[in-house]
Amino acid sequence: MKKQVPTRRKYEIVKRFGDLAIAAISLLLLSPFLLLTIIAIKLDSKGPVLFKQKRVGRGKSTL
Repeated sequence: MKKQVPTRRKYEIVKRFGDLAIAAISLLLLSPFLLLTIIAIKLDSKGPVLFKQKRVGRGKSTL
């Protein structure tokens, strides 16, 4: 006999798949705008597109 998966578990699996599908489609649709933003930042400033801040933690250790 097959072990039945509870209805709640089936719902969780379907919801997870739907969430991943929506995220992937959204990323594909937004990627041209993200690319244009990266190009605009690079043309406007000479620094890196992503800012990385140096931080000092407890005991003067850098993170």
